[in-house]
Amino acid sequence: LVEFTGDKNEKIRKKALELLGKEAGAAKAGVAPEPVPAKSGNELAGLIDGLRSSDTMIQMDAVEKLSILGEKAIKPLIDSIDDKNPEFQNLVAEILTGMGDPAVKSMIKELKTGRPAVKIILAQNLAKIPEDRTIGALCEVLYEESDPVVRMVAAESLGFIGDSQGLDALVYAVTNDENSRVKSAAIVSLGYFSEPKAIGALISVLDSDDHFMCRKAVDSLKNSGTEAIPLLLEALRSGSHKRAHVAFALETLSWVPETERDIIYYLAAKENWDEIERIGEQAIDVLSELMIDGDPESRANALEMIARIGGDSSITPLISALGDLNTPIRKKAENVLFEQGKAATPYLEQVVADTADPNIRTFAMKLLKRIESGS
Repeated sequence: LVEFTGDKNEKIRKKALELLGKEAGAAKAGVAPEPVPAKSGNELAGLIDGLRSSDTMIQMDAVEKLSILGEKAIKPLIDSIDDKNPEFQNLVAEILTGMGDPAVKSMIKELKTGRPAVKIILAQNLAKIPEDRTIGALCEVLYEESDPVVRMVAAESLGFIGDSQGLDALVYAVTNDENSRVKSAAIVSLGYFSEPKAIGALISVLDSDDHFMCRKAVDSLKNSGTEAIPLLLEALRSGSHKRAHVAFALETLSWVPETERDIIYYLAAKENWDEIERIGEQAIDVLSELMIDGDPESRANALEMIARIGGDSSITPLISALGDLNTPIRKKAENVLFEQGKAATPYLEQVVADTADPNIRTFAMKLLKRIESGS
């Protein structure tokens, strides 16, 4: 009421002052508030209709009386929420929020059993009540609700609340929900968390072929801030995720490589092979690690670069490539080693003697014979 005394509308200010005066007078006189008489269904419906009025005073009067009624008004108010008027919906939701514990319990129950249109408004409104029970109810929506729009709104609300209790449900939605709107909302919401679990889930999205989802994930990683950089670097180095997308995410975070190794990983992700060739033999260690990447194209590119750089340091990773299951990669390694000729012989002989990999031993022995025969 005190807030309404500063309203721009003179009628509202006067009404608020009048009500405040009545309350103050009753308090001074020690008079207990009069009990609220029970309202018939028609009277309640009339009050709810008053909320739709374009007359502010009628609206305020309805709000006041419905608030005083308390629990008696909760169910009719919830039932009225699927009205098409968004202003009415928001007003009803605000009234329910102000009714305290009984209304919260009813809203949670209705979130499970109500009509989709009602569930949507309730899922939005429960974001304003960041309690364990409301967060739990919103999480349950992501696991159990059949309507994708309700799930989408629940995901948005969990992000708005930003409590780690909702993190598992959001990760579940990103990983398992097949609806793109729900997945997108969950990706955006994960951007409000800095926990490794949230960042890891967003990095996983970078593997998607869906450009829109990748872009959403990158934006959310940017929102996560510098906490995302160590995990992105780990993904860049390990090849556990698409390096090109990881490199783009790091760019978005204005990351600057601090070591030569990270520069090489970044250049490889951007397929800037000419720059890697300029670095020379110092790049071979990182290129050797790229040779165990799960993507054959990445392995082939790394092998090509090792061959171009050449030198004694290139021989060991080339021999390792003899065990590659990809035939073109293995043959490329054989041909490059053959061209190395006598320089590769001691390394091949050592591998034949020491390796536990039968494939590498077999191909190394054949290669030694080729080098010896010169054909």
